[in-house]
Amino acid sequence: MSNKDITPILHALAEVREEVIRARELHPQPFHSLHEAYGVIQEEFIEFQQQVFHRKEKRCARNISDELTQIAAMAIRAKLDLGYTPQAILARQGTQSVSSL
Repeated sequence: MSNKDITPILHALAEVREEVIRARELHPQPFHSLHEAYGVIQEEFIEFQQQVFHRKEKRCARNISDELTQIAAMAIRAKLDLGYTPQAILARQGTQSVSSL
């Protein structure tokens, strides 16, 4: 993959990173359970779904982009808050290598 191909990915990831930071500042308490994370992600998905179900001429590209960014950010926040990163999983398993995941 060339740098030209990866640039949009880097921009999207930067938006997600900023949204995770913004969400943590707005709501500093971590997710306390998978159920709580599921509820927040579902809420973001429903907001995305509402955009999808608008008639094509009424859809707002910026809102769609924002909702997709928020879904990704909340998924990452759930991984971090609830200990589902590769490093956290390995620590629980007592293994050393992330490559085994």
